[in-house]
Amino acid sequence: MKTTMRCAFAILLSLMMKASAKAQQYVGPNYNNCIRLVDGGFGTIGIENTCNISLSVQWVPFNGGSGGQLEIRPGSSSGTGSTTREKNEAGGWDYYICPRSYWAVDGSDRSVTKPNTQFRCKKN
Repeated sequence: MKTTMRCAFAILLSLMMKASAKAQQYVGPNYNNCIRLVDGGFGTIGIENTCNISLSVQWVPFNGGSGGQLEIRPGSSSGTGSTTREKNEAGGWDYYICPRSYWAVDGSDRSVTKPNTQFRCKKN
């Protein structure tokens, strides 16, 4: 009886740990207020991280095409490589911001590729 109970407890504990690990691979998209656009140098757009954690910043053009992704340390900025004219020709950008080592995914767990997508941050 004791062996059966131990076995059942071990299985239950294992299942709980797997569920907990799966739940921990996602965080909410609560970081959109952590960036601001700055001069990226050479006429390009830069993105500054104004929060106290490292961020993964993705952007998607409203008119289609490819966007980009940067990882930015707290208080730092990085250039996007795009000019204001290029951003305007793309209809602007939609931003998806997650903690570093997380990626913005849609409800089907696919990378965000379209603007105005509901997203969550998934651990890489």
